[in-house]
Amino acid sequence: MEKNCNIVLPEQILRSLEFPHSFVVNRAGCYTKPKDYHMDNVVLDEAVLSLCLDGEGYVEYKEKRHTIHRGDMIFLEPQTLHSYGTDDPAAWTIVWAHFSGAGLPGLLRLFKKYGINHIFHMEDFQYAAEALNRVILLVRPPYAAVNLYKACCKLEMVLLSFFEAYPRSLAKDSRYKDEAVRFMQENLYR
Repeated sequence: MEKNCNIVLPEQILRSLEFPHSFVVNRAGCYTKPKDYHMDNVVLDEAVLSLCLDGEGYVEYKEKRHTIHRGDMIFLEPQTLHSYGTDDPAAWTIVWAHFSGAGLPGLLRLFKKYGINHIFHMEDFQYAAEALNRVILLVRPPYAAVNLYKACCKLEMVLLSFFEAYPRSLAKDSRYKDEAVRFMQENLYR
């Protein structure tokens, strides 16, 4: 992983993709322990996914300040005011991707349905870290359509992995409990 990179995909490249994808990577990058790094009052047209690999930082999102630590995943919705940065000396190291696409409304519905917070801790974040690093490598110039499609697929796999990495969400959905109790009642004496 590079020390710092910020890759922005040109609009003409994004428009040239021949088939639509549910999630389209618009930019990706990494920051390794940046000094005095702050982005204040940002509103973006795309969603943001960030993973803290080391150190700590902060995110202000939906009028609440969150301290971010190693293993914390951050998902910021599009068109939502947010700020983020580092408080030295324990500046974070993060990998991140900005993305848009027709799959976002469905993803947001799933987050709500399963009670997944926009900022949560992943005990085993190695898969997500490797996949986001791969996204960064795939979106580098010279741009190749097949690499951009692979990056979009990698990002989608990371997003879907949240539902495995966030087991508490299933416990909050009472339908599973109700179904389990009903099954046990119907099959207890068979």
